[in-house]
Parts: sequence; C-alpha cells; structure tokens
Amino acid sequence: MTVYTKAGDNGDTTLRGGVKASKSEEIFKFLGDLDELNAQIGMFIVYLKSWQEKVDSAMYQAKLIDFHMRFLEVIQNVLFDIGSEVAASRTVDYEKKNYINMVYRIERAIDAMEKQLQPLSNFILPGGSVGAAYSHICRTITRRCEREYFSLDTSGNNKTIGVFLNRLSDYFFILARFLNKQSGVKDVKWKSVV
Repeated sequence: MTVYTKAGDNGDTTLRGGVKASKSEEIFKFLGDLDELNAQIGMFIVYLKSWQEKVDSAMYQAKLIDFHMRFLEVIQNVLFDIGSEVAASRTVDYEKKNYINMVYRIERAIDAMEKQLQPLSNFILPGGSVGAAYSHICRTITRRCEREYFSLDTSGNNKTIGVFLNRLSDYFFILARFLNKQSGVKDVKWKSVV
C-alpha cells in the first residue's frame, strides 16, 4: 500500500471513526501542532544522543541524559495517544484516557531537577546551551498545543489532556535550566533595554 491516497486532495479528510471533516477545521490545527511538537522532541532526542556520545558513559551526566532521552520517547508516545483520542472525539463511543499518571511522572522529573537548581529571582530568556534552546522550543510549541486544545469546540474535552500539556511545558522549562547547568552555562537573565 502506498502512503498517498489522493483522498485529501480537495481539502477534506477522515477522522478516526470515519467522520469526514475539512482540513481547515480547528481540530487539524491542534493535531498539526501536536505533530510539530512530536517532531521537535525527536530532533531534541537526536541532539541529546549526540551529546551523550561525548561524555563518559559511567558519568552521572550520561545517566541523566539517558533518563531524559527515554522519558522524552515516552512523551512522544503519549502525544500520539492524545492525537488519536482527539481525532476520535467526534465519535459517540470514543474512549477518554486518563493522563494523570503521566502528569505525576512529569512532576517527579521536575522535582528531581529543581533540587539541583538555584531558585529563580528574575525572568530568563530562552537559550544558553544548545540543549536548553531545544527544550525552550519544545516548551513554546507545547504552550501552543495547550492553547489550541482548549480552543477546540468539543464539549466534554478530556481535562487531563490540558493538565498534561500544561505540566509538560513546565518540564521543558525546568529541563532547559537543568541542561544549562549540566553544560556549565548560566541561564540568560532578562534585562529590560527600554
């Protein structure tokens, strides 16, 4: 079977469950943003793998990198679960999944990283190290996905998806700071220039 079907050439497509829809509908903006986030996380993982290859595998830092690479792969799978659920949300009998256990896992990862970071006393700019920059890009795309999710016109939205996306953006923020610290790079402090 080939990847192209030509069924969507006129701007329409089929959601899960056989529901026909125009590609201009809001649901596809959300699903596209979710796909973009997943692709960016994939790029982030590739970067982390290349960084991991440069450090001694017995070192604590290599183990931390490995943990976050594996965790990001889990998150990629959860994003597919969310996309699948939202794509089926117009059918009568779609199953709502509970993402709260993933929220707890994210919170534990955040807590572990925050223990090693100085508390913030001012705003920081995205950047610092390359890893932190990747994490900030993922954070901003996650925020967009969160906004898009809550703007969808679907009564009975799965609230745990919104909670998951909110906490995921927090994770990427703290991960950026954590990667800066692991790289020996200071967070870039915001300084008003006006």
